[in-house]
Amino acid sequence: MLELKEKIQEKVKINAYYFYLQTKGGTITYKGSSMFPVLKDGWKIRVEPKNLEGISKGDILVFVYNSGLTVHRTIGKFKKGKRIFFLQKGDVVNFGGIIKAEQVIGRVVEVLDPPVGKIDNGLWKKQNSIFITCSLVFCFIYVLLSYLKRGILGSKKNYITNWLYQIYWKLSFLILSILSAKYRLNDLCHRDS
Repeated sequence: MLELKEKIQEKVKINAYYFYLQTKGGTITYKGSSMFPVLKDGWKIRVEPKNLEGISKGDILVFVYNSGLTVHRTIGKFKKGKRIFFLQKGDVVNFGGIIKAEQVIGRVVEVLDPPVGKIDNGLWKKQNSIFITCSLVFCFIYVLLSYLKRGILGSKKNYITNWLYQIYWKLSFLILSILSAKYRLNDLCHRDS
């Protein structure tokens, strides 16, 4: 029983920390290699508080995923009904995913340690415009398909529609992965690594 209580207390602390980052911003230590060379494992980064209107294609987001924080680049933003979603992907990985706006903690704006400075997403946006356009086309088709499904089948879900959506997203991300590999940059921040 004590172990369960400790787990609940730890979860409450983590959620409070995430809420603080969402509302006030702060500094976190980046862990991983998916954003290399822009971010390297162990670097301290400054996170700007959550502002959904201020997030655009190419921005680096911090979001909650599998009970932890993930740092990836946003490659698209779309609405389905009243909900906002983001397409996200690490710079050196060949896969990505969709996150809900509720999962977003904030946007990475600066590398503090080592003192690299502000993140420049302009070069990434310019050199990945084809990739971004294809991502948005896939999002548009997804939203269109969901409205068509709702118009034809109502709100019913069945195995066939679920299977078709899975096929659609796997094909979409396969194409995006190929584009990503083709248009990957060596250095996104105009700095020596």
